[in-house]
Amino acid sequence: MGVAVPLAIGYKRAAPDTPVVAVVGDAGFDMTAGDLATLRDMQVPVVIVVPVDNALALIEKKPTAMQLANHGVQFVGTDIVAVAQAYGGIGEVVESAQGLQAAFKGRFGARHFHGFGLSD
Repeated sequence: MGVAVPLAIGYKRAAPDTPVVAVVGDAGFDMTAGDLATLRDMQVPVVIVVPVDNALALIEKKPTAMQLANHGVQFVGTDIVAVAQAYGGIGEVVESAQGLQAAFKGRFGARHFHGFGLSD
């Protein structure tokens, strides 16, 4: 969990002219504070898309499939925009696929990272 952001950093450093997008769930995003500091300190311009469901969705699947009770897989949501801004990025909430497409325009060339919370 949370591996998309450090992989995006590495890819962008290896191929600086290539637009890079990391897609990480909201639980994984919660694990990336150190990586967001690296994005800020090294001025690595990547786009991070965070689908928000306030759950450890993949972990939740197995007990649900086995008709077992789920414990500890739902959580209070993180303010993706505030976290992005706190680490020097630009945060935005997007509510549709069309909104995400529009939000991508002009984001690949900035010196800051952009975090998009994708809500349903």
